Amino acid sequence: MKMIRSMLQLLLLGFVISCDLPYEYVDSYFEKKVEGHSLYDNALFYGPENYSQVRTLVRDRVTWTEDPEKIWQEPELTWTLGTGDCEDIAILYLNILYFATGEKGYLALVRDAKEVVTGGYTVHHVIVNVGGEYRDPVSWALYGRDEIQYEYYFDRVFSGSM
Repeated sequence: MKMIRSMLQLLLLGFVISCDLPYEYVDSYFEKKVEGHSLYDNALFYGPENYSQVRTLVRDRVTWTEDPEKIWQEPELTWTLGTGDCEDIAILYLNILYFATGEKGYLALVRDAKEVVTGGYTVHHVIVNVGGEYRDPVSWALYGRDEIQYEYYFDRVFSGSM
């Protein structure tokens, strides 16, 4: 009986360790916000020739603003308002990069560092993956792969109509 109990405990422990419920919850939550954006075309988007020039265009046009409601804006709205928070600016960056260079980057959701230490993960920042590097589209800070919770490919982000 003791052996069966020990085996059940090990089995249960293995399930708990491998269980991805927190990740699936976060992913299904963000998936609804990430998908379905529409591409926004503007003549100014064809000027930049590389990542840095796209970043400069975005930085000069858009000011970071806190969004307590966490509404993920369309790139056209972010461009028109000239304001947005991290996910709005990241979506606009990928939009402009596509028209400027034809490259389809990724949207990357960064883990909260405090939560990584405690073992549970929440997402606290949205950045881009371009050229194989994880970058903040405003500060151009570099992130490591181990800091990323989820990535969404360009075609998934911009699955709305053009």
